[in-house]
Amino acid sequence: MIDDLSTAGRKARRFLVVALAIASTGAWADEEPATEAVNAEQARAVVRAIFDRLDCDLDGTVETAEVDDHFAQVWAPSDRDRSRALSPVEYSRLHYTLSDEQGRGLFADADADADGKITAGELRLHLQRMIRHIDADNDNEVTRADAGLKSAGYARPFAKRPKTST
Repeated sequence: MIDDLSTAGRKARRFLVVALAIASTGAWADEEPATEAVNAEQARAVVRAIFDRLDCDLDGTVETAEVDDHFAQVWAPSDRDRSRALSPVEYSRLHYTLSDEQGRGLFADADADADGKITAGELRLHLQRMIRHIDADNDNEVTRADAGLKSAGYARPFAKRPKTST
């Protein structure tokens, strides 16, 4: 019984430490830093890289709320060394189509506290800002076309192929 209480106490302390760490990164903050250094094409590149991981309902749109709902599908494969923070190299793997200079600019934008690494909270806010940045009609969602992507083959999995005349 005493061992169970000490184990529960350790788990509670561990949870509290993690919660405080997330809170200190600004993951729950309402205010976001400005994205003046990021242009629309860079924001599209960010969203293109993660679009299919976040569009889990396969409706062809990604909403800012889906970043929260499906964030683990972006974070887990990105944090390869399991350090709970992305290095510049890990972040660049998300956006391999960008030049080194563009990647450094996006990394700096995502690294809100400028400590040289991106925490989960910082990445979550960064992705939400990128979606808002290219959201033309301000409805907090981005379509595949807004992100510069072609239609997904899975969007209509049971659609018949058009007949071709020969």
